[in-house]
Amino acid sequence: MGQDQFAHWTRGHDRQAGFDTERAMRFLAYIPMGLFTLAFLPSIGCHTRFSMAEIGIQAYAQIRETRYSYRDVEAIAIVKGGRDRSGELYKDLRIVIDFKDGRRWSSRDSFRDPEDINPDLASFIAVKTGLTFQYVDAEQDMKLKGYRLNAGQSR
Repeated sequence: MGQDQFAHWTRGHDRQAGFDTERAMRFLAYIPMGLFTLAFLPSIGCHTRFSMAEIGIQAYAQIRETRYSYRDVEAIAIVKGGRDRSGELYKDLRIVIDFKDGRRWSSRDSFRDPEDINPDLASFIAVKTGLTFQYVDAEQDMKLKGYRLNAGQSR
């Protein structure tokens, strides 16, 4: 179909619809694009920072970074995966840190290599906290072994 034929075809559809369909579709494309942009903007500052003195966590839509000293860490674990609805285990390695104030941080919450955990990060956390990692099959099992989930967190 040539350009002239396409223009004629478009004008026919516009007459049939009673308005400029191309212009309307172009305008309607801005609505989801704007909504996605608005939903994305609060994630720009999301990060987790491990320094020599503290851990800094800024979650989605948080204005300020929450800082924890390594003394605030209550437990550390390496979680092998999770459980699906049928109870079967699936592989999803991650580091989980429980803080004394009840917050739980997981390396799954951040951008990470999905295949493995960073051994340098794991050893750094273990040395700075003075704790040993506990190995758990699934994060759902952690609450069964005496661990706790954050208030309002459903995993």
